[in-house]
Amino acid sequence: MPYAWAPLQFFAVDGMRRYGYSEEADRLSINFGSMVLKTFLNTGEVWEKYDGVQRDETVKLKYGYPTNEIGFGWTNAVFTRFYDQLSDVGKEHLLRLDGIPIPSDLV
Repeated sequence: MPYAWAPLQFFAVDGMRRYGYSEEADRLSINFGSMVLKTFLNTGEVWEKYDGVQRDETVKLKYGYPTNEIGFGWTNAVFTRFYDQLSDVGKEHLLRLDGIPIPSDLV
């Protein structure tokens, strides 16, 4: 299951930015942020874990505790950090709620 867990998204984006991969960091920030926002608008909640493929909170947990927690602080903080780091154009992409596809040459 491709979990999208906020702390791991944060470390990935932070590392990309430190090594000059700003475009990739923005894409990951937009995709994670738009998924969190879209799910919040659909459920009224911010969740701990997300399904990175389905882009929602319906994860099938196999490891750790058996529930997907609501109102998780990491997710709130990472969403805010990612949003604040984006340009105005990046923020517009995030607010469209559909994310940005991975370029075909990277798949």
